[in-house]
Amino acid sequence: MKELNDGKPRRIKNARAYSFTLEEDTTNYGRYEKGGIVTQVKQPKVLNFKPLREALNDPGDFLLSDFSKFDRPPLLHLAFQALDKFVSEIGRYPIAGSEDDAQKLVSIASDINGSLGDRKLEDVNPKLLQQFASGARAVLNPMAAMFGGIVGQEVVKACSGKFHPLFQVSNNVLGSHCIILYFEMLCGAAEV
Repeated sequence: MKELNDGKPRRIKNARAYSFTLEEDTTNYGRYEKGGIVTQVKQPKVLNFKPLREALNDPGDFLLSDFSKFDRPPLLHLAFQALDKFVSEIGRYPIAGSEDDAQKLVSIASDINGSLGDRKLEDVNPKLLQQFASGARAVLNPMAAMFGGIVGQEVVKACSGKFHPLFQVSNNVLGSHCIILYFEMLCGAAEV
């Protein structure tokens, strides 16, 4: 099979420990004798990310971290948008235990949800949003350490080029999974 010695990269399939199959027709190639050296050539992979403004309006698919609560990721995405608007308008985060601040956050979330058109959520869970408002000022060192670890891992991936980074998750996946863990810590794992 001297035809394989041209140095061109070739796609393989069925890679096993000591054998593989080429994804091309080799019926017209010469006879395989024995041995040979194969070198893996990693091909670049292009990832296209949405701009932040576009991702906020249309986050795309959410990675589910809790399969019993399929409705949570979009609701938490809405909650973070409402929290951002609350901070922009009031100049501070909601005070823990303040009914007025919690109701203001629920009102802002409802207004944002009303402006979403066909992406509008059917149920804006006011109880969850009130608990979200109560815990918005909290600083949890374990959460900061976890995010620091994730960011560090992503930097190593970007510098080494060995693996591709997490895809379009800064606001949806990490936020939804971590906020669930945060609420469980905050509420003593109470049902929401």
